[in-house]
Amino acid sequence: MKKASGDIVIMLNSDTILPNGFCEKIIQCFESDKEIGLASPIGSYTADFYIPMEKSYTLEQMNELLREKHQCKYPLIYAAEGFCFCIRREVINQQGYLDEIYGKGYDEEIDYAFRAITNGWKNVLIDNLYVYHKRQASFGADIRKQLLEQNYPIFNSRWNGFRQKYEKEHNISANPVKEIEAEMFSERKPDCCKLSFFEKIFSIKNSNDKQYKIITLLGISVKHKRRKSNDRN
Repeated sequence: MKKASGDIVIMLNSDTILPNGFCEKIIQCFESDKEIGLASPIGSYTADFYIPMEKSYTLEQMNELLREKHQCKYPLIYAAEGFCFCIRREVINQQGYLDEIYGKGYDEEIDYAFRAITNGWKNVLIDNLYVYHKRQASFGADIRKQLLEQNYPIFNSRWNGFRQKYEKEHNISANPVKEIEAEMFSERKPDCCKLSFFEKIFSIKNSNDKQYKIITLLGISVKHKRRKSNDRN
């Protein structure tokens, strides 16, 4: 980041493949709104904003289908994703670089995105650009797990509740790629909505009341009171 000299700085993972028109679409996004500070495209596999590659499709065919079926809107998102992290130069001039407290990586880009939001910048999805991302190839599973365990407490101490508050204030209630995937492939259910066989028959989730969890077995749901940390068996 310190060596980069462009008006837009792109931090790109090594396990990505870029389509034709990659740079042009990113430039168009930032030129569409001077308040856009950070952006990222749709990926083939990411934490949140992804659409799996259709079997037998090439990367270029995925982008062509996206162009044919979806009207670009650059929707607001809670944070640009780190696999292809696009930053306006003015943001770097204002808030500096990634916080090196996070070491090699994980959570540092969301920390940076949240800092940008507090400084008045928008994070958006470049919803006319599709990039292949293998995912989890940078560090390997063991190091990834170690970094997540190391970095999440730092991130959470700074930003606990920030995303929920931000999404509520800006009326961000749904993942925009669900709608885009439905437009591109009307016959298939969005990947983020698919459940495994085990998940279909058994699930545990938090209730609105933090004292309880909701346990669902074969379609029947019951509330289960959480055990306090000082409870004995």
